This record gives sequence, C-alpha cells and structure tokens, in this order.
Amino acid sequence: MATRKTKTTTAAAASAAAVPLLLTAAQTADLLGRSTETLKSWRRAGLGPDYVTSPGGRLIGYRPADIDAWLGAQTVVRGGGAR
Repeated sequence: MATRKTKTTTAAAASAAAVPLLLTAAQTADLLGRSTETLKSWRRAGLGPDYVTSPGGRLIGYRPADIDAWLGAQTVVRGGGAR
C-alpha cells in the first residue's frame, strides 16, 4: 500500500509541476481570448482576474487558480443570475 501512495504522490507532484506558478499577461490573454491591452484595462478598472506584481509593479503575473475562480464567478446559470 505504501508503494501505491508514493506513486499517487509522485503523479500529483508531476501534475502540479506541469502547471506554472504564474502565467504572464500574454499567456493569460491567450487563455481568455483577449488582448494584453484588455487585461491592462481590466486591471486599471479593478475588473478581471486577480493578479500579482513584482515590487514596483513592472512585472504582472496571474495564478491559474485566480483565473479559474474569476471564470467561475462569470458563469451565468440558465434561468438568469450568476452562480
């Protein structure tokens, strides 16, 4: 049983390693089908997915989990209203 647990743990670690910690604005724009300028507009307006910046704000990154959460909040349920 310990061997199985090790394999599962190793597989989970390999899967987690395949997902980058942060996506660039360009990667996020591609994922969402929007331009980097749209993401910039959303950041200035307080819209769009949460993001992180480097000290001084020169570099922008998006966590995949934050993108997923934002997309989930945009989902409209049949019959009206948001989820």
